[in-house]
Amino acid sequence: MQSILILLMGSAFAAEPRLFRSVPLLEIASQQEQACLSKPAGLSTIELCLFLEIDRSMPGSPQDRVWLKARQRGSAVVVDYSALEAGVELSLPDQRYFFSGSRGQIKIEPLEPPFEPRISTELIELRKRILAKGLKVAFHPIEYSLLYEPGPELRGITLLREDLEGQHWVTHRKVEELAAIRWFVSINGTRYGMRVRDGSLDFYHVPSPKLLLSDEDPSSPQAP
Repeated sequence: MQSILILLMGSAFAAEPRLFRSVPLLEIASQQEQACLSKPAGLSTIELCLFLEIDRSMPGSPQDRVWLKARQRGSAVVVDYSALEAGVELSLPDQRYFFSGSRGQIKIEPLEPPFEPRISTELIELRKRILAKGLKVAFHPIEYSLLYEPGPELRGITLLREDLEGQHWVTHRKVEELAAIRWFVSINGTRYGMRVRDGSLDFYHVPSPKLLLSDEDPSSPQAP
């Protein structure tokens, strides 16, 4: 089995980076809409979408944060998953709802009649939908699913992959950080990076002269 060597994000090597793929940001956003989970709730239907980012302000090792986007009839609200432990009331076009969740669970209950049906799902289900339906980019033998959130709250790029043990790996950068190439992975002697330019996410590669350890942050499938 080929070994997979993960390198630290950092500055470019001396070799000239070569562009090998360019993906329009709007294409990423359009594709990830198909990963949203649509379920009936009270009077109407709610679409639940997932966005991941790495919180580098966390003490010790950075941790991934999970944001939920709930959509109904063209309107959307965004909420940090950690806020669901205390519960959050959110107003959507057809009804008000109570959002709650902990330990990877998500529950949505109408606050006005009709009070049924209710939504009960899990973060892992939303993550698996991203892995299955999100736009993909491959760095053989690794494959990432892409997420783009235009903001204004989040505005960032996330790459999500699942390893052979079922562990999830998250690479996240805010859009403004990608004005220059950010290197995020090296595989079998080739280093890969990305940057945002002219409305597209561009991927580059360059030879990797030495081995470094990973700066990616693993998150378990159940981690909020």
